[in-house]
Amino acid sequence: IDEAIEAYKNCISLNPNYAEAYNNMGNALKAKGMFDEAVEVYNKALSLKSDYADAYCNLGIVLKEQGKLDEAMHAYNRALSLKPDNVQIYTKIGNVFKDQGKLQEAIDINKKAISFNPNFSDAFINVGLILHVQGKLDEAIASYKKALAIDPNYAEAYCNMGNILQDQDKLEDAIKSYKKAIKLKPNYADAHLYLALTFLYCGRLVEGLNEYEWRWKTAKGL
Repeated sequence: IDEAIEAYKNCISLNPNYAEAYNNMGNALKAKGMFDEAVEVYNKALSLKSDYADAYCNLGIVLKEQGKLDEAMHAYNRALSLKPDNVQIYTKIGNVFKDQGKLQEAIDINKKAISFNPNFSDAFINVGLILHVQGKLDEAIASYKKALAIDPNYAEAYCNMGNILQDQDKLEDAIKSYKKAIKLKPNYADAHLYLALTFLYCGRLVEGLNEYEWRWKTAKGL
């Protein structure tokens, strides 16, 4: 990452008006967790290219990470005004709404993304997560099943569905769902953890401890 940052700095020294170089350097800084510096260079990119939707979107991502939700929303809305058919931006706005506790607004904007692209599985996942928070468990499962109908290999959908089945005390079904997630994504740490907890809750101690053992081995790099 450091080499990439230096390369972008070199590009900028050769062409100080190269907005794309500032945006890309912002992405590298973001990857390093240098959020303040990333915000600065994204803003520089936007000062050079005021209709740069990707820079607004990237700026929104960093501001959200910093907990600056109103500023993130403003950045995402600017990006959306430039790319009104970009479904990814709708879901990012939905995530800000969710963090603000505006759950219905979050559902509505994810559904708007689905209206643009009915095969956008991420939006169905987001809707399912919010419905789960609202306690609408059957509706949440239905949303996850729609995501899986689009992408049968979506491990997160199985894991999230397992969490709901656990809440419903359908523990054997939850175990099956977690196992499907792990089969699709063998190093899926959350699914292993939830599976371990569910095994232990069922009194299946050996299987539960084996799942915990997997997590310890992974942490040690074995």
